[in-house]
Amino acid sequence: TKANRILALKPNVLQPERTYQFQLSCFDPQDALKHVGTASTSIRVNSPPSLGTCNLTPASGDTNTEFRVTCTDWTDEDVPLKFAFFTVDKEGNMDQVLMPQTSSKAFLSLPPGNVTLRASILDSHNAPSYVDLFATVVTPDLSSHYEVSEILRSTIEKTTSSETNGD
Repeated sequence: TKANRILALKPNVLQPERTYQFQLSCFDPQDALKHVGTASTSIRVNSPPSLGTCNLTPASGDTNTEFRVTCTDWTDEDVPLKFAFFTVDKEGNMDQVLMPQTSSKAFLSLPPGNVTLRASILDSHNAPSYVDLFATVVTPDLSSHYEVSEILRSTIEKTTSSETNGD
């Protein structure tokens, strides 16, 4: 009978920049002591981009603010690098704000609240490094807009009234 065997490893068991050797030995199913063949391979585990930083400016604003995220000095031998951005909720769930792109700068609108923005820096094999950035985002105060519009309306009415009355 044929036996299908699968080698599966848990995520992140293999360490970046280390080399691992895998060896497969086959034996006759009728005679477990009869060695039929061996195959082996070595693999070097890819490492994610390193040594860079990311910044988010401004650190606070409202939902109309255009926030700028800039990632600089990231290095990796597997180029081009890509940058993606996510908001992260309190449970750690990520919601993608911007798809992976080769530009290390982006302008974003953020939702209200104490926002965690996660920058994901990916090499050409999609090995990720992450940087969490933080912003405080409020809903704009519409009452000040209302007051300005009321002042303008009142001024226009007075102007129109004085022109009509010949003042």
